[in-house]
Amino acid sequence: MEAEINWEDVKKKEARGSGDLDLGEVHEIECSDIIVEKGIIDKIFYRIPKSLAINFDGHVLHLNISKENLKKYEIESLAPSITEQLESTTEINAGGGSSGGIQMEDKGP
Repeated sequence: MEAEINWEDVKKKEARGSGDLDLGEVHEIECSDIIVEKGIIDKIFYRIPKSLAINFDGHVLHLNISKENLKKYEIESLAPSITEQLESTTEINAGGGSSGGIQMEDKGP
């Protein structure tokens, strides 16, 4: 049974598993999952079902997950969020001398 948690409040908060297992920081909340990010340089992401949430005390999200079961929730990579995608795009007509378009070579007859 899923705990009664205001999911917007847990973003950027610490996540802990069974036995005070450090899971990292809550990165994102999706429909039925919590995306947790662990590490600074070598980041590891976990997609953990919300149904494993026990409670949120205002600072730490407590999850019913053990170190032995954690590996199965690891995800290879995290797709950029819509905000990250918008921030990384550039104007089509920016630079390149081709007015942003594709130059076609005329192969002739």
